[in-house]
Amino acid sequence: MIIGRQENGKYYVTFFEEQHNHQVVTPRSRHKLPSQRKITIAHATEAEIAKNSGIRQKLIFDFMSERVGGRENLGFTLKDISNHLQSKRMREMREGEAYTLIHYLEKKKSDNPSFFYLLQYDAEGQIANIFWADPKMVIDYALFGDVVCFDTTYRINNVNRPCAPIIGVNHHKETVVFGVALLYDETTASFEWLFTTFLEVMKGKKPLTIFTDQDAAMAKAIARVFPETYHRICSWHLFQNALKHLGHIFKGSNKFGAEFKSCMHDFEYEEDFIHSWNTLLEKHKLQDNKWCLDTFQERRKWAMVYGRHTFSAGIRSTQLCESFNSRMKCYVKPRFNVLEFFTRFEKLLDDVRYQELESNYEMSQLKPALKMNVPILRNARDIYTSKIFDLFQQEYEKSLGIVVKTCIESPPLYEYKVCVYELQREHKVTFDSKSKRIGCCCMSFEFVGYLCSHALKVLDIWNIKLVPSQYMLNRWTKHAREGCVVDYKGRIVIEDPRQVVSNRSKDLSRNAVTVASRAAEYEDASIFFARKMVELSLEVEKFFTKANKNVDDGYFNSMAMNSSQSVDNNDAFTSEQNEISKGVLDACKAKCIKRNLAVASVKGRRKKSFLEKGKKRRKNQAAVARSASPTIPLSRDNIPIIASVSTLEVIILLPYF
Repeated sequence: MIIGRQENGKYYVTFFEEQHNHQVVTPRSRHKLPSQRKITIAHATEAEIAKNSGIRQKLIFDFMSERVGGRENLGFTLKDISNHLQSKRMREMREGEAYTLIHYLEKKKSDNPSFFYLLQYDAEGQIANIFWADPKMVIDYALFGDVVCFDTTYRINNVNRPCAPIIGVNHHKETVVFGVALLYDETTASFEWLFTTFLEVMKGKKPLTIFTDQDAAMAKAIARVFPETYHRICSWHLFQNALKHLGHIFKGSNKFGAEFKSCMHDFEYEEDFIHSWNTLLEKHKLQDNKWCLDTFQERRKWAMVYGRHTFSAGIRSTQLCESFNSRMKCYVKPRFNVLEFFTRFEKLLDDVRYQELESNYEMSQLKPALKMNVPILRNARDIYTSKIFDLFQQEYEKSLGIVVKTCIESPPLYEYKVCVYELQREHKVTFDSKSKRIGCCCMSFEFVGYLCSHALKVLDIWNIKLVPSQYMLNRWTKHAREGCVVDYKGRIVIEDPRQVVSNRSKDLSRNAVTVASRAAEYEDASIFFARKMVELSLEVEKFFTKANKNVDDGYFNSMAMNSSQSVDNNDAFTSEQNEISKGVLDACKAKCIKRNLAVASVKGRRKKSFLEKGKKRRKNQAAVARSASPTIPLSRDNIPIIASVSTLEVIILLPYF
């Protein structure tokens, strides 16, 4: 039909064809007609949840189709689902990535005050570096933050921005995340900002050991921010660098790799390590090799002979970071915007943390099998987590094959030399019979946190059938998470406040259902219960009325206080109000998230931070403005007089103002 509009504004039909002048679609194709296609709220919600879970759009559509008996019964097409999800994404990003990011972080902080985030801006107001730590990360670091691994090899999205998680291990030797940063660049300034911010949120607690690769900027930042922390270089990265710089030696000798690894891991005394290293260099004529000389200068960061003295939870490399980055690839895609990245990263964290839930459940239901029914193993099984007990039991098995060669007595001190049966390598174990203190030259307890087979052998000689309490580190026990953790503002950290409310609701619901079920057996009891429920609901509402009144009173009192004071005295606001205001201001002033489109730096040249680049850019712009801008007459109040300048000239001159 054809419709026209009359002069009075009303519409009328000017032509109508009663017969179809086009081919009628078949019943199986009617779902493709625009008039028949509509996504219901239920379907839209289901599709969004599936998309957030990482399911591809085609699989979402196929699942929905199978459930209703075919795509013709669904009421929309795959393109409709794609358009809906795309439009939702565009609506979320309409305000810009910076605004969306800050709004997301502020929402997380309003849900839980212990959530922490900090943004660093460049000279142009762009967001350069981002750091955040949720309450779970704060708790995990307080309990297991003695050893951390740090790595920036993973890049997110198509702008080459490093994702830098700070990772450790819990009492099950499983991965835990202590904090995450999205860095603009990998300069010393960015690393210093990150580590300083990390210390702030973790109440100044510094790790005992930190593992990284051989990055010079990272090492400099660690030396400045964590001077007391033992900086270890990842053994895997070191070996890869050896392959890169000494490839011709590896090809010419099949034993060089094993000898190099022996220098890294095998020695317990410094003089033995140095002798072996010098022998290695002489054997392969590497005394003047620059890489070998530079590597030896950093020997305290990679040689195990120096690392045995500091607790490292048995970690020797940044493999934790490599594994975490590998898992991240399954969750985070290069095409994701910032909000999608955070949503998918949360899913990754949930899955990583769920492993501990499974381990705790198995630990509560099953006990590890005892290979020998002896008191020391039974006691260790009751205290250690399953993973640590298995490692401890292996050490006890080894102790059965150890023989004592000599013993030097100087009561209460005793010095034993022990070795594995039919092996020549000796270990020196000292024991104090008065304090029950024991030490081994392999320093396994200092390095991994539980006694070695050599020490267990000497304890058995002294008929000590239980591990002394001072050699049971709490971080490896089943009760490692007992107690509470306080955040950087002195508040007790609640991992998930919503979980507390949910638990209360479950307890109250259980009691209410029990009483209701009992009252329902008699009519009089039911009427009485219903009347009391109405009275109870009115009493409960009074708590909310009172709470809202207190909030309003506090708000108006703070406003009155500020109105009666001078402009310079704004300290009357509470810290929470200041934080909210800061978040709002950040959302308003942030122009965008800074993009790093620079190519790789020239070898041998120090990387410049974005702050240094910003200063240079401002100087260049000022110089160009001074040299290029024409002389403009000024009025008495130093206001440019441009009344006689043409419109085109004004447009050209405006950027210089």
